[in-house]
Amino acid sequence: MKFARSITIILLLVAALVEWAVNQKNANHIIAEKRIGKCETVQFPGADAFQSSSKTAIIFKCGGFQGPIEALFVLSNNKIEKLEILKSNEGLDKSTLNNPDFLKSFEQNVQDLPLDVDAVSGATISSQIVIDEMNRHIKEWNKKND
Repeated sequence: MKFARSITIILLLVAALVEWAVNQKNANHIIAEKRIGKCETVQFPGADAFQSSSKTAIIFKCGGFQGPIEALFVLSNNKIEKLEILKSNEGLDKSTLNNPDFLKSFEQNVQDLPLDVDAVSGATISSQIVIDEMNRHIKEWNKKND
């Protein structure tokens, strides 16, 4: 009897935990909402994409020279509004890709591919990887929205 009661309690706790987990937004959705406001998940190959009434946030991961890079860019009115490096180990201080001039240089029209961006000194390989990934995702976004 005690065994059956224990199993029932465990099953109820597991069910409650599963229900709670299903109702939670994933971390990238929360990050996107902080940048573009209330948004919904949209289908997009190779990245997490979220759309509000006027903006889209796309979060992607790629391999850098010194480890994984995670970045977010915001699209609005066919323009890259901003690029933000969320995670990177590049450069001696691990923040080389957060160079303001590098990030600002991505603010271009999404129809103008390939993006014309210079690599960051001290992280040339990794910045080129980000540039290539941005071009790939923008090309995919344009194809999806044609």
